[in-house]
Amino acid sequence: MVKKIDSLLLLLSAGIGLYVLASCNKTTIDFGSDGTAGDPNISMIDTFSVELATLQADSFLTNGSEHFVVGSHHDPQLGKMDVKSYFEITAPALDLRNCNNCSFDSIDIRLKVSSGYTGDTSVPFTINLYEVTQPIDETENSVGYNVSSFPYTNTPIATKTFLLRPSRKDEISIRLPDEFGRNIFRMLRTNSDTVTNDTRFKRYLKGLCLETSSSNNAVFYFDKDPGDSIMQVHYKETGTMPVPKTAYFSISSTDNQFNAYTYDKSGTAVASFTPGKKQTISSNLTGNMAFMHNNSGLYPRIKFNHLYHIKELHPFVQVLRAELEIQPVANSYLPHTLYPLPTSVEMRVVDNGNNIGGTAVSTSNGVDVTTQTGSLFVDNVYGENTRYTYDVTGFVNSVISAGLFSEYALLMVPSGDYSSASDQRLLVGTSHSGGSIKLKLYILGL
Repeated sequence: MVKKIDSLLLLLSAGIGLYVLASCNKTTIDFGSDGTAGDPNISMIDTFSVELATLQADSFLTNGSEHFVVGSHHDPQLGKMDVKSYFEITAPALDLRNCNNCSFDSIDIRLKVSSGYTGDTSVPFTINLYEVTQPIDETENSVGYNVSSFPYTNTPIATKTFLLRPSRKDEISIRLPDEFGRNIFRMLRTNSDTVTNDTRFKRYLKGLCLETSSSNNAVFYFDKDPGDSIMQVHYKETGTMPVPKTAYFSISSTDNQFNAYTYDKSGTAVASFTPGKKQTISSNLTGNMAFMHNNSGLYPRIKFNHLYHIKELHPFVQVLRAELEIQPVANSYLPHTLYPLPTSVEMRVVDNGNNIGGTAVSTSNGVDVTTQTGSLFVDNVYGENTRYTYDVTGFVNSVISAGLFSEYALLMVPSGDYSSASDQRLLVGTSHSGGSIKLKLYILGL
């Protein structure tokens, strides 16, 4: 027969200070082949106090992205975000000196719309193209980070408005000024070393910047492949019948393509974050919520401060399984807002310095740093039980073993890397904000 653990509850109520174990009962659990199925000596504890906070990274690399990211969007929880994309262009290995009957036709930039987007895609979207006025290198500014930037012309060399449909993955074309194209075509015709030498060409065309009108309320992703054409010079070879031809200019294969972000968090729960500074702020100061947003460098940080008390109370207990369930803040995602839930979110181990999987967080220090990828269950019927679930057994046992001096916490990070074509956004919180974080321990020996 299942029995209540009265002695343990009495000890806890005596002031041990363990925020844990407000509900503790024997349970029958099927652990598969580990031999504990139906064991009446297994107890389940599912109430622990949570120290919840949001970590803001000082900066993050964006030059590893597979996309140009362009747009402007206002998120009621995270504020306004503007993003522009910088890139360099490589000239083709093309000798037109013997093409005596060739004549310039036009020049354009071509972009392929990706499926990723954020915001309202039902209204026209304006793209501005600027010419960068300073070489994109490390001489003056850092390159490749979300906070990097380079000067460009005050007036765009081209502007075009589209009605973009990410689901169709359209290819769009932005026509550039004819005079801009004729100058490049002349160099191709003479086989000038300005186009045959990549270094010289980057001195001539230092780079381009894709930006948008601040009146737009959407962010779009455009596919980027260094081997693909990005700029095209169209010309004709005349004869009996004119033959249209194209000189293809590709994205430079250097790491100097990056997406640059600016943020305005005023009037939001995250307004207290200092731009460009690595810091952690308690959920007590951010509306009892923590925020994950890959494009803002925000990550929820979760810590259970009193796990070690279990070992103090019962030195011989064994945690057979530990499950962490996280319910997103109610009404913070589709269909209540514009923002879908990330399909996969990693749970990583960090120390007090928020080092992720580095030398300060290693198996040699006695902590299990195995990255867990949360399994997302979406409650499409009632919308009340949507949750991410993690197996954190190794981590919990490591923290219990470390005892009072354990400094480890968990950090929620979007799965994959920055290159994904999506705005990965998640709000987690306590019951006070319509969310839930619950750690379930299945324990033998209480």
